[in-house]
Amino acid sequence: DLIGEDDNNAPPILKIYWDKGKIRVKTKVLKNLSATDNEILHEDAWDDDEGFNFEQEVGFRKFTLEVKVSDGKMVIILNGNEYKVYDSIHIKRWGIFENYFKAGNYFQSRDQGAFSKVRFYELEVSH
Repeated sequence: DLIGEDDNNAPPILKIYWDKGKIRVKTKVLKNLSATDNEILHEDAWDDDEGFNFEQEVGFRKFTLEVKVSDGKMVIILNGNEYKVYDSIHIKRWGIFENYFKAGNYFQSRDQGAFSKVRFYELEVSH
């Protein structure tokens, strides 16, 4: 009820994109750092950050991506050797939400003949 939705789904704190052979990540940032806990429960309190592009090109090859979250810090690791660290007030305040994750193929193209194929070789979750 507090987030104004029919369920307890918060907007995603992390989105991972494959873009022309490279991995891009985006997260959320608060529009108003002084917002109250009740105010930050609403999706319109948040904006997307500018995003981050990993340097390594993965192409169509198998790659490993780890997401580690703890104590208001989120670390994304590509192939064990390239890191993006989110350690800010935005991530710390995100802890107010009930969190979950989804893994899938959320295809974005409407071009005729366009398609995508995703294969998960392993999906490991620990808490």
